[in-house]
Amino acid sequence: MTTGIDAGVTGDYNLHINQGHIAWGVDYSSCYLAFGTSAFTMRDNIALNK
Repeated sequence: MTTGIDAGVTGDYNLHINQGHIAWGVDYSSCYLAFGTSAFTMRDNIALNK
């Protein structure tokens, strides 16, 4: 299984948008509300449906 997220990359929301980890809209809003303009590290989380 592969994902499109490069887990472990640290940077602000602009870096993550530019690298395609998040997009403007809901993804951006969630990250901005959680971290503001501070750097954060992307982590893979895989949700399993049971």
